Amino acid sequence: MVDSTNVEQSVDDQLAEFSRLLELEDVRFTRWTGEILREPDDDFELASADIRGLYRLRASLFQCRWAVDFPIQAADGEEVATIGVTLVQSFSVAEGNVPGREVIATYMRFHAFELAMPYIREAIQSMGSRLGLGSIVVGLHRDELSPHSATFRIARFPFGLPRRRSKRIANGK
Repeated sequence: MVDSTNVEQSVDDQLAEFSRLLELEDVRFTRWTGEILREPDDDFELASADIRGLYRLRASLFQCRWAVDFPIQAADGEEVATIGVTLVQSFSVAEGNVPGREVIATYMRFHAFELAMPYIREAIQSMGSRLGLGSIVVGLHRDELSPHSATFRIARFPFGLPRRRSKRIANGK
C-alpha cells in the first residue's frame, strides 16, 4: 500500500478508489449493554444517539470501531433506559493509494456506518425486547440523521484495538 494522497483527485474520486481497495472481512460486537433506570410509562422514545467512530489503518488492515449509545426518554423528557453497543468492522485493504483523513472520515460516516447500521439496529431492537421495553424502531440513517438525531465523532485509534481472544472449551467446561 502506498501512503500518498493525490490532491489532483476530487474527494469523490478518492472515496471511490478507497472503496475499491476494501473488502469487509469481519463484523463483531465488543459491547452490548442495556439498563433500565426507572420503569417507563407507556410513552417513551429514543433520544439523540451518540455515535463515536474510530479507525485504524495499517498495511493491509482497515478497522472501524463504532460506539453507539441510545438514551431512551419518557414523555416527560426524563431518561428511563439506555442501550449501547460497540461494533468493530475489519476490512482487508488491497494495494493502492491511501487517502487522507478527510476522505477516511467521509468514508466512515457515509459508507462504513451504513454497513454497520443493520447490526446496530438489530442489537438495539433485541436489547429493548430483553429489557421489556417492547419493540424499539431505529429509523434509517440519513445525512439529515432523521427520524432520530445523532452526534458523530470520528478519530484515529490512539492505541489500536484489543486483539480478539478465542475461548477454548475443554471437556464441557
